[in-house]
Amino acid sequence: MYTCNFCSLTVQSLRDYVLHSRLHRNEPHAIFKCAAVDCKQSFSKYEGFKSHFYRCHNTSTCTVPAHGVTDTALTCNIALCGHQCSDVPGLVAHLKNHMKEGRAVKCPVKGCKRVFQIMSSFTSHMSRKHRNCSFDSIDNSHRHSAPQISSVSTEQCPTASDLDANTGESEIEICTCQNFDDLHLRNISLFYLKLQGKFLLPASTIQNIVGEMQNIHELGQTYTFSKLHSLLQNDLSLPEETISKIFATLKESDLFSLCHKGPMRTEYSRSQAFKKVFSYVEPERILLGRDENRKEQFAYYVPVKETLKSLLNSDIGKNYISLHLSEQNSADILCDCTDGQILKSRDLSQGNQSLQLLLYQDAFEVVNPLGSARKKHKILAVYFSLVNLPSHLRSNTEHMQLVMLCREKDFKDFGSESVFSQLIADLKDLEENGIALSDQSVIKGSLYSIAGDNLGSHSIGGFLENFSQSKYFCRYCLVTKEEFQNVDPNVCGPLRTVERYDSAVKQLQTEGATEVQGVKFIMDESQQRNVTSAVAEVLKDLSSSVLQSVVETLNSLGVTTPADFQYVQETDLLPVLRPIQARRLVSVWSQKSKYISSHQSTDSSSSSIESSGNRVPFCSSTSSLLATGSKVASDWADNFKVPWQKLPEEISQCLERKKRLSPRLRREIVRIVVSEMLKICDCPSKQSSTAIAKKMVAKYPASLQDVIEGDIVGTGYHSLVKQFQNRVENVKRSHVPKVKKRTRTEDSDTDEIPAEKKAAVQDTYGCVSWELKFLPLNETEESQLDKQQQMKMMSKIATVDQEVVDTLLKATYYTQRQDINKGITMQQLCENWPFLFQELGMCVHFKQLTGIDLKEMFLNSLDKKGQRLLNFLKTVGGDRKKQVLQAAAKLEVMRGQIEGCSEDFKDMVLLLLAYFDEKEEKMFHYVEESCPVEDVEQDKLPATPCIIVFGSSCYISKLFMLSIDQRITTRHISTFISAICIMFGSYYCFNIHYPLELGSTLEFLQRCFFGINPEKGTKVEWRKNKKQLPVNPRVLTLIADLADYEWRAD
Repeated sequence: MYTCNFCSLTVQSLRDYVLHSRLHRNEPHAIFKCAAVDCKQSFSKYEGFKSHFYRCHNTSTCTVPAHGVTDTALTCNIALCGHQCSDVPGLVAHLKNHMKEGRAVKCPVKGCKRVFQIMSSFTSHMSRKHRNCSFDSIDNSHRHSAPQISSVSTEQCPTASDLDANTGESEIEICTCQNFDDLHLRNISLFYLKLQGKFLLPASTIQNIVGEMQNIHELGQTYTFSKLHSLLQNDLSLPEETISKIFATLKESDLFSLCHKGPMRTEYSRSQAFKKVFSYVEPERILLGRDENRKEQFAYYVPVKETLKSLLNSDIGKNYISLHLSEQNSADILCDCTDGQILKSRDLSQGNQSLQLLLYQDAFEVVNPLGSARKKHKILAVYFSLVNLPSHLRSNTEHMQLVMLCREKDFKDFGSESVFSQLIADLKDLEENGIALSDQSVIKGSLYSIAGDNLGSHSIGGFLENFSQSKYFCRYCLVTKEEFQNVDPNVCGPLRTVERYDSAVKQLQTEGATEVQGVKFIMDESQQRNVTSAVAEVLKDLSSSVLQSVVETLNSLGVTTPADFQYVQETDLLPVLRPIQARRLVSVWSQKSKYISSHQSTDSSSSSIESSGNRVPFCSSTSSLLATGSKVASDWADNFKVPWQKLPEEISQCLERKKRLSPRLRREIVRIVVSEMLKICDCPSKQSSTAIAKKMVAKYPASLQDVIEGDIVGTGYHSLVKQFQNRVENVKRSHVPKVKKRTRTEDSDTDEIPAEKKAAVQDTYGCVSWELKFLPLNETEESQLDKQQQMKMMSKIATVDQEVVDTLLKATYYTQRQDINKGITMQQLCENWPFLFQELGMCVHFKQLTGIDLKEMFLNSLDKKGQRLLNFLKTVGGDRKKQVLQAAAKLEVMRGQIEGCSEDFKDMVLLLLAYFDEKEEKMFHYVEESCPVEDVEQDKLPATPCIIVFGSSCYISKLFMLSIDQRITTRHISTFISAICIMFGSYYCFNIHYPLELGSTLEFLQRCFFGINPEKGTKVEWRKNKKQLPVNPRVLTLIADLADYEWRAD
């Protein structure tokens, strides 16, 4: 009988033992031991174990272990080995093999303490000191009681051909294991987990491997079944019903397919299977606070106690973790972390059994960034290993357990206390209460030591991290930088002790210094409470996470008491607060400090309170101070005088003659105005820039207003505001830190449209009659329904009177809007209002809704602006953007020799999509020219309005259709221009937002060709935490470029 040392399964023969071991070949750190009595070799790979079986046990008979022992065997005492030798020379030769692996070997002779790593030295030592070494002189750690060989009980052993994969009986094992399917799933899971974790294959590659392996398996299975079917039917004459049952049983028992079509099918199912098969410890997400963009940042912590519990219950824990630390070496030899004097002098044990944790911490880059991206993706990682493991296993990366991951930037911003709080709490609990194992025993543990690089160790220890400028740069002693550089680099100053460290911390707290003897300031709890209260008293609506970020920022600046607030500047707080919030704090603190200074001589109690570091109550006039500060901040822009007299003569002439300024002159006027603005305000806001730009455009609209072919775009001054802000940012870039844009969050203190009202705002965008409150005069609900039924009947007639339909549509506009605004489905709208989806009905409804004649406005704008836009896209656009140039070349080939305005318009629309780099398939869906309407795959259509083109391109198509909500709503559109008009009109008539993928193109068409120019709001689909601008910046840039192009052309 042979017993598997992995799963304890018992098999009858050595052959079955070798075949069964295949199931464990992917086990981590697997050691395959030969079970033959006369062989005690071990192998780390199954292939080596199998090859050994072929070579060494290819005999007709082999012995079977029997009862009885003998004391003639010597065993290697190196961890994870256990190799047995019959004599002393064999043991010595085997120990030399370990030296080739780079492992240290202790002399096997009793009383000899020498340790060797070089094989030649070990050979010389044995030759000189132990030449006549006998069996009895070998140390007892190498003695082993081996099973006695019985010459009575024998069994037939397989030859190499018995296991050869090419023979008829190749590795056929009769499975007697009850949980064979679980072992098979574990084996496959280990294989894919090794690909993912050890070989670092991406998930897409592993998914491809899974699919291809299953395909190959099914192909081989099909071939095998065909051969087997022929054998069973022709040679054995089995009935077809029996053969079908055999095949059904084989398919049901196909564990490979069951795994690959089940748990291993997808990336998600594999991850779930890994969690079930292996001991998985779920990481915890620790909220650190909000960053400068007011976005929540997290650290991820894997609970140490749960990891230890899983580790102790695993095979590694049962076989290799020793709860008693090994004997220490002599004082002259340092072989392990346990040999240091400091650790020898400290008793870290927790009774007879204890775990000793060794923490590692380091930072690494997950990418290889260059320039400004450096340190952006740097991650701080914390691992632990157990001192209880043998030293050669402890340093192996496969035995290091992950504890925590955190962005290094977040670690510096939020501090070590926020990041490590949960880890410290678990370590304390481990030391005091321990962990309970499955056998109800309790094992305690403690932190043995912390390893890491200099930066990380100084950060954790509270030491300064500036090695180039700090006077005291060493965390071990108090050597100064001058002594190190000028006296002797090997000099060692007075050693740091616990008493000296505590004294430095006490000095920091009492004297208010930022560092003492290389120990940096850490705010204590009472000081932090005072500072927190002072901030919260002014900004009462701050969330706890943002408040914590503000306090930590003040801590990093050296603020220890509220008395230090007078030295804080607005720019110091901008990374964690909005500009208005920062100004409020600084304004109140500056006024408070003046109040205290003026009353300091008469109010001695206030002075004593301030000097002691306690919080000074704010004066009762806080609200008036805030009101005064806000008035000053806003009035300057209203009273700002534009320096017209400082403008060059060339600019003044253009303004007075109402000529359009060239790009060069426009940039010059922006430089002059911004220069004057910065003399009054260090950091002009967008609101101030808008007020000044509005005054300038109002005075000289012909020269400064945003227009295209005479039509005003938006408010007319957005591009000037944008130039002002860009100039301010460029001027101040080298003087003040850049203020990053912040995303809108729920705790924002600015007025914002509630989320539930955003849709309504976008629906009414550009509309003048979105919802009527009353029925038209002389109309009732019954008359409206009658007219609706009349139009339903008319829609079934081939030819109808257009004027009658026009009159009925205008009369029932109230009911149409009621149905649309209720949100009924597109199918119901098609049934209730069939004419609404035809060109006539769309134009009538659009005119009532927006006050604009849909097609007439478009054709007039096309005649006026189309050719110039097309020329710009083909020349300037092609030079600036590669995709426009490529699209123009492609369209030239598709278009061929076709000419005409309609074809030019097709060029313009397609090039406009390429210019904004937006998706053509979101606007056009191409089908075969002869494709029946019923065969159009509507499930592949986008949900937003889409033009269905019958043909390979818009140039050869003679038929267009429109789909909305993946449903064909308008059939038989004869021209491309009509299709564009109906498609655009449907966005407004049916309350549909522009998709993000077409936002820029549709807004440009809206403003420049359909004449819809609201000053505020947008029709583009709303995105959470994304600021909505009055005019799309990309559209604004194109309009400005077109205006410059017009100026050059004129």
